[in-house]
Amino acid sequence: MTNWQIEIEDASLVWQAMDSGQVASCSSGTSSESQIIPDFSISFAADIDLPAGIIDPELNRDRARLRISDGSQVRYFRIEAQPGSVTKGYDYPVITGRSYCGIITDWPVITYDFVDDIPASDLAMQICTRNFAAQTGETIPVVWLATQNPTIPGGRYMVSRQDRWAMLKELVEMCGAKLRASLDGLGFEVYDPPAKFLSAAAAVTFADAQSLRYELQRVKNPKNAIRVVGEQPNYTRATLPTVICRVVPTSIAADETSTATVIAAVYDSNGIPVQHSSLVDESIAAGSYTEIPVSNCYSVEGVWLNTGTQSAPVKGARVDPSSFTSSTITVPDNSTQLFVVSYTQATAVSFALADASDEITGEQQTTTDTNTVSTDNPIGRVIGVYRATDANRSGTNFYTGGSATANTTTITLGITPGASGTAVLIDYETYNSAPLSASISPASALCNPSGVAKSTVGSGDVVGSAKITASAMGVEGDCILSLTGSAVDRMVLATDRNQILVSSKVSGQTNVSDTNLTIQSDTYGNGTIALEGYVTVDYPVARISSVDGGALDIKAATYKNDPDTSDYRIYVKVVGDLQYFTIGSSTIDVAYRTREDVENTAGTAKITATCSKDDGTTVTDGTQVDFWLTGRLANSASLSTARAFTADGKATVDLTAGTSLGTVIVNARCCSQQAKITVDVVRVITDDDGSTSEGGDSGAYVDKDSLQESLAALHGGDAKDDCAEVPQDDLGIDGSICGSRRLVCGDEPRANLWVTICGGKINVQTDADGWFSFCCGKVGTNEGRTEDGETFTWDIAPDGPTRGTGTYNPCEV
Repeated sequence: MTNWQIEIEDASLVWQAMDSGQVASCSSGTSSESQIIPDFSISFAADIDLPAGIIDPELNRDRARLRISDGSQVRYFRIEAQPGSVTKGYDYPVITGRSYCGIITDWPVITYDFVDDIPASDLAMQICTRNFAAQTGETIPVVWLATQNPTIPGGRYMVSRQDRWAMLKELVEMCGAKLRASLDGLGFEVYDPPAKFLSAAAAVTFADAQSLRYELQRVKNPKNAIRVVGEQPNYTRATLPTVICRVVPTSIAADETSTATVIAAVYDSNGIPVQHSSLVDESIAAGSYTEIPVSNCYSVEGVWLNTGTQSAPVKGARVDPSSFTSSTITVPDNSTQLFVVSYTQATAVSFALADASDEITGEQQTTTDTNTVSTDNPIGRVIGVYRATDANRSGTNFYTGGSATANTTTITLGITPGASGTAVLIDYETYNSAPLSASISPASALCNPSGVAKSTVGSGDVVGSAKITASAMGVEGDCILSLTGSAVDRMVLATDRNQILVSSKVSGQTNVSDTNLTIQSDTYGNGTIALEGYVTVDYPVARISSVDGGALDIKAATYKNDPDTSDYRIYVKVVGDLQYFTIGSSTIDVAYRTREDVENTAGTAKITATCSKDDGTTVTDGTQVDFWLTGRLANSASLSTARAFTADGKATVDLTAGTSLGTVIVNARCCSQQAKITVDVVRVITDDDGSTSEGGDSGAYVDKDSLQESLAALHGGDAKDDCAEVPQDDLGIDGSICGSRRLVCGDEPRANLWVTICGGKINVQTDADGWFSFCCGKVGTNEGRTEDGETFTWDIAPDGPTRGTGTYNPCEV
């Protein structure tokens, strides 16, 4: 091509070059930094002779029909309009358009829920594919050059009728990056902005990204569409590579004979399973006449005698290896130490096993000098030391290169976090003189072509929870295996409140909630019917938040504070027709704010874990129970302690509401048992009742995507009978109906899934084969809900195949 050549594609997809004199003027590019997609405008001579329809914008609308070259770079554009113009009395045809990548603005909007973890770069590429759900059709390349490429957690990102272009720009901006069209105009590039933009303000943006943001946001196209934003992705968290660890089954008996399989899936920095690599014709000096040292050998392609030198190898006779391991290829004695080998390398995964109850995460301390920090407990193993502000452990591990002596409380850091007194977080395992007797073998394994490595865990004879850590490519993943026995066989988790009151966001004010306050009156005696009255409260009222009279339609009229007599009143009146108070008898609930700093008992709930042995007796006093929060409010609500110890079989912690409304999930683990319970953080308390949750084997969370592979590993690929007999329904001691049901999904059981039954009062967990038990059934249709929000039903008849006799077909659930 010559310099500044302009060509247009005709109807037959042939490029037609514009001759000299046919183009009167041409302009292309962007007019400001905010314009990302370059545009163009070409004016032709009035008397040009062009093939029919060549400048018709309706011709091949989805193709890049214009290309402009300057001798070194070719740029591609779409012809989008032919407005025409008149210059000096002559009609000069004009065409305009944009770089080909601008076609993204014409593609259908997206409605989708991203249920899986996905790197931002992969999400960008999916957005830039025409048929989004099927990932087919035209694709606009996205070259990700930015430093930030976070993994967006699954289930936290959902869009409803969202415009592609707006979604792509939002994604890039949330990564602290910028978007531009590629020089050829065919794709996009995501890049780090110039240094002047990476100021303190940008750092604050990344820190703020750790908070939660929920909002309904209007979008322009199409009209009235809704953009739903879940958790704001935390862009300081570590990115891929990633190791995902799971164990099958999740619970085995500590009988010295049972085993479980650990499965580690390793993904590289692009989010795809790690690949094998081939070493071809590598010259190696063997360690002996028969053993050839290799690294991470997965398979051997060939071994030859080297008749030359190691620096200048010459392949001689082929040698058949007799065996090989990951580190050694064994060959017959050939009286030579020089070989040429070709073999396949794989990523190595190392496995470690520890007592999960020994792990302490996030202990806050300060450094005693620039390189020394102490701990509350004797140290078994140090996992990491991080700055107190580094809640996600995505920054520097200051323990790297450091040391600690077992059964002491002093850590020597490898890197100084700062001056003496710097606040740090410490993750470590406490010293255990009687550790779990479980074992794991092999301690290192190679990934198969699918990026998966496996090892086997032996149960040993000590009951507890084993934390299994899989390490590869400098990152770790972990999972929990329950070692069950008679030590702890059952755990029930209870809360004394299903609802707690949200904390005030108003500085200097405290939320107070009072229930069952009796209506009083200055003029009427007890038992007298009245339309107005008042209730007394404990603190001066700054503002009335709400009044709830149940079936009565009432409202608050005003309030009165008399600090001299501590007489604080809220006046109310009935506004509903044919309704009234009975003075001294009718009660209402009120919520208000006071400027006094008071203890808000309505904003806390007591969470109690009751643990027992398989013989029904309570566990030994001092048995450890770990508590932690999950769910959207995990960072808002708080627990009084993360670790409590039993007394008379019970361990209790206090849950305190934060400033966010919603549901917080409290988890507890005691040895081999784990349970969780939910508490709602509300503005007005409408439910003063408590609830309980039955526990199950700890570590029993299996994501649905990996369930099929896990079951295949457990059963050797054999399909299980999903229609086994169900234990017959029986009457419980309180007259309710007890029994078991099984949840299946297609041909697979819904294993280790938390379900809510009994009107939302009871949470139970399915076992490895999908079974859950109940003792709150009723004749007729019973309802339940999974932790994923899916609903299901099962029937109990007064007599017949599902009541007292026969079997129940779980495939119908």
